[in-house]
Amino acid sequence: MVIWYKSNSNKTVYLRGYADNETNNSKFNKQLSDQRLKAVTSLLTRKGIPSDRIKVKSYGDSAQPFTEKSRNRCVIVEIK
Repeated sequence: MVIWYKSNSNKTVYLRGYADNETNNSKFNKQLSDQRLKAVTSLLTRKGIPSDRIKVKSYGDSAQPFTEKSRNRCVIVEIK
């Protein structure tokens, strides 16, 4: 993805962070979601993607994109 992005640097990377709603509580899950986003953002910036081209949104456990609960422990990356 980073190699592709470098040839398409006019694009913006959108990161959406989630947490499984069957673990812990909403406040803790929001923190987990935030930590996941920070880790992915840090990796992408270290690989050369400018931080001003990365937009993040943390959902915690308020949204569940997958029906299998454990798959919601994720960051979804979209480039537009």
